Amino acid sequence: MEIKGLHTSDVIKFKVIPASAEIAEKLKIERNDFVYYIERDRYLNDEPYVIEYTYMPILIIKGLKEDVLKDSIYEYIENTLNLNIQNHDIGETRQS
Repeated sequence: MEIKGLHTSDVIKFKVIPASAEIAEKLKIERNDFVYYIERDRYLNDEPYVIEYTYMPILIIKGLKEDVLKDSIYEYIENTLNLNIQNHDIGETRQS
């Protein structure tokens, strides 16, 4: 279900860390591969509604910068990196 309204974010943390065994297993990468660790306060129509904790593998999500995190990470992934997101699993977009 999509939540309607204006979505904005405040970035609390954005850093590169080695993946723990648990994170590596969930992301289907090797332990100690580098991942982005992102914490964001998310707002809906200027009202806080969730704190988001995200891990993304650097080998797949290349060139992520903090300015992207203030808007839609997933728009960046789909439109800039041309990757397809399915149920928070990311794969290459196939063009006909």
